[in-house]
Amino acid sequence: MKYTLIYLILVTSSCNSCENSFYGTNSHPYLNINFEKSKINGTFLQNYVDSVLNKKIVIPDSIKSLFYISNVQHDLNENQRIIYFRDNPIEWYLVGFEINPCWIEAIYSPSIRDIAIFKKQTLSEAEIKRIKKRFQFEVLDKAESYGKDNYTPDTVLYVK
Repeated sequence: MKYTLIYLILVTSSCNSCENSFYGTNSHPYLNINFEKSKINGTFLQNYVDSVLNKKIVIPDSIKSLFYISNVQHDLNENQRIIYFRDNPIEWYLVGFEINPCWIEAIYSPSIRDIAIFKKQTLSEAEIKRIKKRFQFEVLDKAESYGKDNYTPDTVLYVK
């Protein structure tokens, strides 16, 4: 019993140093830019990103790897997508679809930093506002227009 208790103390205290580790006990920081006021359905949006927005785009591994949490991670999870913006400023957004419709987890913008940005404190309020506005206009609004133009039923296009 005594050795079990010592073992448990050692294991739990050593996990405190696992911050930013893919299998660690502490959560990784994210930008957490969300679009909770949007009524667009997250499932529809994810399908739009896969089949329309990213249809002919191949995200290089060198870009994907910028968004990996640690050296243990070798691919994005099934609810994450990278969205590429080719107009200036050239940027890549790591988008998660765990919440409706989605949230921006991180960005890579070579004009700002040469690494992916996961922490909101790294960006100015003006940059956060610009990123959110860009995503709204270039992704959410265009997805909604695409849905309407292709006669997608409101029950599929929007959240109830």
